[in-house]
Amino acid sequence: LTSLNMIHPFTTEILECFLTCPRGLEEITAKDISPHCQNVKPESGGVAFRGDLRTLYTVNLYSRTGMYALVKLYEFSAIC
Repeated sequence: LTSLNMIHPFTTEILECFLTCPRGLEEITAKDISPHCQNVKPESGGVAFRGDLRTLYTVNLYSRTGMYALVKLYEFSAIC
């Protein structure tokens, strides 16, 4: 059994996002997008960040090293 929570990107005020980038450029990508979003955190293969839909579009438009802007749509936890 699982507990499933769907996230609606057009009605949710703050989105949890991930911007992919080439390995080794996570720090540069984080610095590049930090003026446009909140809670920037470099991770393996990209950068996690938070913001609204406008922030997501802005990051996607102005990031020079980012490849794909992803949005978390589902969150679940397994119940055993």
